[in-house]
Amino acid sequence: MAIHELEVLDVTGHTTNKWDTADKAEMEIVQRLFSDLTKKGYKAFSVTKDRGDNVIHSEPRGTFDPEAEKMLLVPPIQAG
Repeated sequence: MAIHELEVLDVTGHTTNKWDTADKAEMEIVQRLFSDLTKKGYKAFSVTKDRGDNVIHSEPRGTFDPEAEKMLLVPPIQAG
């Protein structure tokens, strides 16, 4: 059992949504959230921590990856 995380940055700071790939209903809820927010302009990134050098790596994502250790959704930037 591996628990995966989707963090969403928002006006309150951030919210964390977790899923287990063995729980299809749980995964579908998070996948729907990912889809809804990316349609609104949120940018998605997969985030991994290199076990060897303790460096955090991120990579832009265009689609939901149920196997990602952690994903981050960042709201669209608004010019003032």
